[in-house]
Amino acid sequence: MKSIPNLKYIEDFSTIGKDLLTMDRRIIKTKQAIESAYFRLLQANPGKRISITSIAKEANIDRKTFYLHYNTCEDIIKDFAHRKIVELFSQLNDDHFFQDPYNSKEVFKIFNQFIQSDLHLYQFFSSDSLYDLFWPPFEKECISYLKDIYAEELGMKPIEKEVYITYFFSGLLAVYTNYFRSSDKMSLDEVNQLLYQISFYGIQSTMQKKEDDHSSPSIYLSTRK
Repeated sequence: MKSIPNLKYIEDFSTIGKDLLTMDRRIIKTKQAIESAYFRLLQANPGKRISITSIAKEANIDRKTFYLHYNTCEDIIKDFAHRKIVELFSQLNDDHFFQDPYNSKEVFKIFNQFIQSDLHLYQFFSSDSLYDLFWPPFEKECISYLKDIYAEELGMKPIEKEVYITYFFSGLLAVYTNYFRSSDKMSLDEVNQLLYQISFYGIQSTMQKKEDDHSSPSIYLSTRK
């Protein structure tokens, strides 16, 4: 039976997005300066602890101003992750994915755009020193949102719904983070295409097709005398 999403919950994403847009411009500018400064320092000093004093100096603010917006350095990453989640789910909502969740090709297209928008940062957050700060909280919040959106799912027990959502989204993120950390590169488009095939046709059918394609003789070989 087709999914009936929690439309009221989905509408909240538009509200959150508007709230972010209408935030005092001075606050936005200051938080952007702090975030950019922190990310620059992280990338310039991989694996090293970054102090709030260093961030304040890099952002050209004082420590007091930093504490008006954040309590810890980790809060900067949490704030960035939450903002990106709102952007992702708002885009999914705008493209009517939640009303047609079986359109898996659409979700991979949107996720590809989402990844490409801050590709270097997502690659950086996949490093050993930062992975736990960004990806597990990101995954947990996304899964929580999806469970709430499909709270009124028809014909499915809550535990079954949780298995489906966790299996799909955790697997999706695992593929992307492994892709970021791998030296054996496929293109992101190739990764998305493979994920789509697995999601739409299933693992067994996809692997069987690849095996058949691999074992089939080429036109050259089949016509060679």
